[in-house]
Amino acid sequence: NVIVPGGQQIYIAPDSSLSFTRPHSAYIPPGSVVTGFTLQDNELVSPSRFFTACADDDAWKVYVPLETSDIAISRRCIAAFRVATAPATNPVWEYV
Repeated sequence: NVIVPGGQQIYIAPDSSLSFTRPHSAYIPPGSVVTGFTLQDNELVSPSRFFTACADDDAWKVYVPLETSDIAISRRCIAAFRVATAPATNPVWEYV
């Protein structure tokens, strides 16, 4: 949950990365998956999918591999983990 006007939406990009719209924009790339997510007890849940974080050069990137995904899971990845919990107070303005 964010408080930036217009909000932000989470989706799975065509490369299977867990992504979100930019602040003040509703653009989602064609071929993205926007369904299947729920928020339970301030935690992102997707019962039919699992989350994988892979180390990139400077940061970690989170993927939601789908059945048709060809994302290679390497030694630099952590599978099946908790994505995040929303702050109980002081909501987030936006994600960038």
